[in-house]
Amino acid sequence: MKNVGMITFHESDNYGTVFQAFALQEIIDRLGYRPKIINYQRTDHYTSSKSSKFVHLKNALCEYSGRKFFYYKKSKDYFGSKKSKFSEFREAYLKRTTEIYSSFSELERTSRNYDAFTCGSDMIWSTDRADDIRVYFLDFVESRKRIAYAPSFGKSGVAVEFERQYSELLSKLGSISCRESGGVQLIKELTNKTDICHVLDPTLLIQGKEWIDMFDLKKTSEKYILCYLFENQYKEVEHLINEIRKQKDYKVLIIPMTTDDLLSNELELKTGIGPIEYLELFSNAELVFTNSYHGLMFSLIFNKSFFVVQRKKNDHWSQFQDRLVSALDVFDISNRIIDSETEIEDLEIDLNYSNINKIIVGKREESISYLSESLTKSVM
Repeated sequence: MKNVGMITFHESDNYGTVFQAFALQEIIDRLGYRPKIINYQRTDHYTSSKSSKFVHLKNALCEYSGRKFFYYKKSKDYFGSKKSKFSEFREAYLKRTTEIYSSFSELERTSRNYDAFTCGSDMIWSTDRADDIRVYFLDFVESRKRIAYAPSFGKSGVAVEFERQYSELLSKLGSISCRESGGVQLIKELTNKTDICHVLDPTLLIQGKEWIDMFDLKKTSEKYILCYLFENQYKEVEHLINEIRKQKDYKVLIIPMTTDDLLSNELELKTGIGPIEYLELFSNAELVFTNSYHGLMFSLIFNKSFFVVQRKKNDHWSQFQDRLVSALDVFDISNRIIDSETEIEDLEIDLNYSNINKIIVGKREESISYLSESLTKSVM
């Protein structure tokens, strides 16, 4: 059996990060190869999140100073538990190398251990998220072994000062694909290559029922609206959520991203929401509000009605909005984007999945075919 080394983001406590790594690993395994995630660790600057537990603790102390001990303890317990669950998930489900790598030069000696390498998915080609960008183009191994599966630039272009470096790195890849249609066009412009494949995020390569069966997800009869929103955007669409909950008699459950989310939640949280609980919340939801890329992916996977909340123009994550727009365009559902000005009369709450699922099935077949053919060519 041939060995495939995987370079991707996997080490941060982010739901989408760990699931995209798991999903690509799973598909490579199904194709008859032995996948292994190369345990490359980015520096803290790139893995720390604005919603890290330290930020939550700081917010708790600043925002609720009059009752700070209670909120400090609740935040500490919740986010500490969440961190532990991510560690347990990686240990149980991600096939990582025992050796940890922290530099490009250390990775160069891995070449002889693998017959092929994949880079992707996630925003590995964003200079905002990667420390040494050469790592995420597999520049430490010979070209024929390099396969790009669904990496993302995160946005529609690269800064002028990086264009030459990106052009050179892209040109040395053996097989190239990208997760966003805008990224496909960008690669063509930077390389003059035309055989660039547009593929699905790895999570969409696994069907909803398979996700449920693999992780033995629990079912619930409770009807609820699920909110998974970065940058305190819950307040911007709260008027819509409250109108829908009145009409449908649903509860509102929030996956906490801030201290305020944690404290105002109708979800009784005794411990942190780990990756598996995250899947359960999506699989059982009646309706989803999200501004997260993988919040969108798992809404699609589980065939949920959803709305994507337009990110605020002045916040850090607004520059990565193209990823969500591109995905919605692929499935011909760009009308699911809303913002703070949207009124309840503008919404069509129910979502018909007949056409969406046809597109997913077709793109899934194309994506797996691309990966299979690239692996075959690489290990010859």
